[in-house]
Amino acid sequence: MPTRAETMKAGLLESSEEFVVREVPVPVPGTDEVLIRVRACGVCMSEVASWKSGRRQPRYPRYPEVLNVLDWDFPVEWRERDYPVHWGHEMSGEIVEVGEGVADLRSGVRVAGLGSRGFAEYCLCPARYTLPLDATIPFTHALGEPIAAAYNAARRATIQPGDSVALVGCGFMGLMLLQMVRLAAPRVVVALDIRDDALDTAHRLGADAVINVAREDVYGRLREVLGPRGADVTIEVAGKQETLDLAGCIAAVRGRVVIAGCHQGGPRSVDVEHWNYKVLDVINAHARDPQVYFDGMRAGIRLLSEGKLRMDRLITHVFRLDELDTAFRAATEKPHGFIKAVITPGT
Repeated sequence: MPTRAETMKAGLLESSEEFVVREVPVPVPGTDEVLIRVRACGVCMSEVASWKSGRRQPRYPRYPEVLNVLDWDFPVEWRERDYPVHWGHEMSGEIVEVGEGVADLRSGVRVAGLGSRGFAEYCLCPARYTLPLDATIPFTHALGEPIAAAYNAARRATIQPGDSVALVGCGFMGLMLLQMVRLAAPRVVVALDIRDDALDTAHRLGADAVINVAREDVYGRLREVLGPRGADVTIEVAGKQETLDLAGCIAAVRGRVVIAGCHQGGPRSVDVEHWNYKVLDVINAHARDPQVYFDGMRAGIRLLSEGKLRMDRLITHVFRLDELDTAFRAATEKPHGFIKAVITPGT
């Protein structure tokens, strides 16, 4: 059985683009919490932008306070970051200790969790958002939070058999979504990106057609694949102004535009006249309720255990805890073949 140490190594961001590994006390689980020995923690693109800029995302209220929108402070702005910062929310590992009130989890159980501070040898997680894993699932594949986000986006897209689907963005989230979208039996799925290596992976994972928007005639190719109507469902995954613009342009009249990308760094503009004229249904596929996230994680991990969600082609780069800056640099620069970086503390 895993046992808890007194101190641990943690990767702390101490200035822009500078992680430092420090020896810090191992946290003690409180009531309804579990202590996890972290075996893997993914690098999220929402963290990468802040790592590079030295600014933090707007401080929106957390759930459930986020529901009281009239109590928010406006304007909500990016600010200079206070250091040090301890990130990491895509973790999996083994329970080493449970807090008071935890009855259905025990030490030694392999889990994925919705927690924080996962760039460390140990982290805490609420027991109610901790999911046991099959022994067959590698820790590096069991990144619960992004799997949950992808599953919830696919669910919100409400794809019907026979629909035509355009997927704008073939990073880690996009390629998970591609596999989940295929399960709904669409007529055709077209993947769009600017990287040939990512598009090659999309094709291998089931995309019927792939389009490099940086060098191909996007609209001509889409006419060949979809016909002149455009896509019944367009899923924007890249989180950029230009991909949001493209999604609105290629969506069919009375089509659905699903915003699954993590948009950060400031406001976005939308041609509402164009979107109105097309009678588009616009769906924000993000969740804020942690129970919705956990339900999505449970369903997504089930797909993983059933072999319907493949991660072997997606987890392309694995790093030690003392290589956090290298991992974040890879996520920024995206060398050939890059899809996802994962940190493995303790190796």
